[in-house]
Amino acid sequence: MTTQEILLLPREEFVTLAESFYQRVVRPQVDSPENQGKPLAIDLEQERFVVAQDGMGLDAAAQIREHNPNARPFLRRIGYRSFLSFAGELVMD
Repeated sequence: MTTQEILLLPREEFVTLAESFYQRVVRPQVDSPENQGKPLAIDLEQERFVVAQDGMGLDAAAQIREHNPNARPFLRRIGYRSFLSFAGELVMD
């Protein structure tokens, strides 16, 4: 997919594609106790990901954008279903 196609995807379709990429490609490489809870950013166009060194994933998103300035980074927390929780606990995978 091109950057233009990814940028024009509806949010639900973008999330579905990003989750699929995470489960197929990323999770087998990062799913370990030492990475549990770390944020990561995914670039679907270039099929790459970066595990964050800060707690919010901003450095990972910045690294994605260094390589692809027009990227639409997808942020996820390793080992959890969501990135943030506004009212309660994060649910583990």
